Amino acid sequence: MNAVTGASAVVVLAAAVLLLAAAPGHLRHRPLLVVSVRRHGVLPPWAARSAPMLGPVELLLGAGTLGLWFVAVEDLRFLWIGAVAGVVALYTVFCLYTARAMRSAPGSPCACFGVEPLTWAVPLRAGALALGTAPALLGTPPPSTIDRVLALGAAVVVALVAWVIPAVIALWSEERVRHHSE
Repeated sequence: MNAVTGASAVVVLAAAVLLLAAAPGHLRHRPLLVVSVRRHGVLPPWAARSAPMLGPVELLLGAGTLGLWFVAVEDLRFLWIGAVAGVVALYTVFCLYTARAMRSAPGSPCACFGVEPLTWAVPLRAGALALGTAPALLGTPPPSTIDRVLALGAAVVVALVAWVIPAVIALWSEERVRHHSE
């Protein structure tokens, strides 16, 4: 199998870093997550009660993907592919779910990283991460430790930008509405 390098490596690692960044909040604030999911009106009530499982899933996929990136053992390639497939699937679900929530409950709290409002940047971010991570299914982590460390450094920067963009758009939109109402 080919080594995952370049943009694909950065995106898969950024996706994993974002999962690890979101997991503690979802683990600490389970009731808030359930309330947000119910408010979105996308899932039936019985399914909304399972929202607290999101934190452990994010933690497992994020840590598993990063751990397998640094182990980079060819014999573990099936675990790598499984972890990446899980990341792609979760971000695809996030994309579809948040796009539907935008229609059913516009302006409601996103609950991704706190209580910032849901904007179109959220499903776009999730979709971009799902699409950008998918090519990593065709490879394994590179054998060079320096390549793996450099990719992680770039991924942290990409993850921070991806984390901040929806919040900035929400603030900008809020300011625009406030400005036009005056």
